[in-house]
Amino acid sequence: MSDSIAELTAQIQEFVDAREWRKFHNAKDLAVAIAAEAGELMQHFVWQQEEQIEKRLEKTARKSPPRSPTSRSCYLNSPTTSA
Repeated sequence: MSDSIAELTAQIQEFVDAREWRKFHNAKDLAVAIAAEAGELMQHFVWQQEEQIEKRLEKTARKSPPRSPTSRSCYLNSPTTSA
């Protein structure tokens, strides 16, 4: 399997076309979605010191292997929940 950017982009476009998602992929909706996802990621770092972040990443890495990169919280779990 090749992983060139052009080939990966073509695979993603085929995936999107098969599901007729283009009608949802306009500049505004994509920007809002990116901002929302960035906010979810940032919540893991707010008010945390570097050492606390490193401990969380190490603890998560010692757990089971990471799930799909598209699944939420595959690398960063809140201290009160598990993946």
